[in-house]
Amino acid sequence: MSSQISFWNNAEAWIVNRVALGLEVEIRDVEGILAARSDYSEILSRFTNEKASVPSLFWFKAPKSEDSREKKGDNIVLCTNGYETSAVGCVFYIVRQSDSEGVLTINNIANEVICGTVDTRNECLVELELLLHQLYQPLVSACAAETDLGADLGSKASFSSVSVSEAIQRFSGVLQGAHVAIRSVVHLQECEESMPWMAASQQEVMRAAKDKEVVDRMEIVLEDWMQSLKRVINTSREMEPDVDTNGPASELERWKAAASLFDALRQQTSGVMSRGLVRVLETASSTKVDQWHDLENRVINRALEAKEIVRYLYSLEPFTHLLYVGTPEAVKDSLDALLKASTLMLSVSEKYHSKERVTTYFMKVSNQMITCCKTFLVADGNPWETKTDGTPHSLIAKIESCLQLNRKYIEQFRSIKEQDSHYKPRGKRLDLSERAIFGKFNDFCARLRKVQDLFITLDQYQKLVQAHAQPLPSRATSPCSSSLASL
Repeated sequence: MSSQISFWNNAEAWIVNRVALGLEVEIRDVEGILAARSDYSEILSRFTNEKASVPSLFWFKAPKSEDSREKKGDNIVLCTNGYETSAVGCVFYIVRQSDSEGVLTINNIANEVICGTVDTRNECLVELELLLHQLYQPLVSACAAETDLGADLGSKASFSSVSVSEAIQRFSGVLQGAHVAIRSVVHLQECEESMPWMAASQQEVMRAAKDKEVVDRMEIVLEDWMQSLKRVINTSREMEPDVDTNGPASELERWKAAASLFDALRQQTSGVMSRGLVRVLETASSTKVDQWHDLENRVINRALEAKEIVRYLYSLEPFTHLLYVGTPEAVKDSLDALLKASTLMLSVSEKYHSKERVTTYFMKVSNQMITCCKTFLVADGNPWETKTDGTPHSLIAKIESCLQLNRKYIEQFRSIKEQDSHYKPRGKRLDLSERAIFGKFNDFCARLRKVQDLFITLDQYQKLVQAHAQPLPSRATSPCSSSLASL
């Protein structure tokens, strides 16, 4: 076998070793596949060239097919560029970095490529999310902390590290939302193959409608569908939004999941199978058809409602984005635009403009402001450790920034609320409970004030300790003592 692979360069040999290690197969098996398949060898060669036309490689360890020529064991190994073959089994990926240039060699390949393993035999989205959380997110955080990018390389490098970490978190949220959407999809029961639900002509529909046995079986199927729709509608109503600590991004994810759920149901209720079945039952004058149409319309309305809300919440995402990555000072400067955009969207949207939903949204904005303040307070390590030369004055200033954000938030909200009371009809005004919206943030700031007062008092006592007071004059030389002596 060694004579067959002698033309390989060291970079390709490095890849072969990593593939065998990642997929837990023998090196000679991977080498044999490359020697037997010229198309695999060509993909590998194009990946390592200077002008790489293949930016990524995917190796699969999939169950053996009957006509497989690749391997005689229990598994076969496939190599692809990711465009022609779907991911199956255990996947080992190798990706060239975007700024990678030149030919890959044994000296530079470790720094020019990123590789890893994802097992698609389980839930692929969960595997990717775990990979991001357990590997890449800690790695980016550790690199940023160890190199102190903000101090050594300037603000641009610090922003770059924050951007990478933020992109990982956002993509992880997308994966989590997609996983929830897939898991929550409800599949309606399929009809029996012998059931004439695909009646193409009116004569076939009439014939099926006159057959009592066929109609009874169709009504049983329709009843099962209606129970499924009722269960989904009732469950979605009972799902209260979690406003304990979540921010406005969770509201978007919640409605995205609802839109995916009801849209999947809408596609099934309007499909060929359901339309054919309902057509036969309508001809048979079944009493269940009216109930079905009522539920179908409710599903359609819920799907349209969720889609509209998602569209409007997406329009607010650029304004709420700073709550997740900015400082209280930056959020305070952009607060006017955030509140104006939010109130405009909430007044325009016919589906989202209810007192409960608008209150929930602003409560989540307050929650994220609290999280932003907490992150800001501990950004430079443990803020409660006092310095050897006194109290942490930077912490007192940081607390003041958080308190100013709270005051500005309330002032801006009340100002816009006052404007709405003059220019908007009663149904479109921000007639909301300020206790519900600002209660948690006010309590958080009340605790911050106590901490601030504590450190200010500590700072005052520290100054007294360090002050050099003038000594009192001795009793023998003091004017008072001389006067007393003369008496």
